[in-house]
Amino acid sequence: MEEELKPLILIVDRHLNTLTWLDSLLSREGCRVTTCSSSVEALKAVAAQRLDLVIAGSVGPDRLGTVLVSKIKALSPETSVLLLLDSNDPSIVTEAIDAGADGLLRRSYSESQVVQRVERLLHVVQG
Repeated sequence: MEEELKPLILIVDRHLNTLTWLDSLLSREGCRVTTCSSSVEALKAVAAQRLDLVIAGSVGPDRLGTVLVSKIKALSPETSVLLLLDSNDPSIVTEAIDAGADGLLRRSYSESQVVQRVERLLHVVQG
């Protein structure tokens, strides 16, 4: 597959292990991946290029990531956002969906769960 035809995914998380693991996994699946560790960097990346998907984990003071999701959707409504959650609290799930998250994964995810969710979201984007 030509490089520019591969989906472009941004992963944002303050934990280097999460960034490295997801980058490796999704690169093996044939995606172009870029990473950053803060919501400020993520918003710059969203503004600078067309991304197919943003995977947002722990990014700092916005412990739920919902503020980042809202800002991504304001900058680029067509970009899908997968939010990684640390909680099973139904109110947090509702808050994430209200913020515009296109998908949610709890932190206890497996490789296959990540791949399935990413494929589903990319299929929607690529239509």
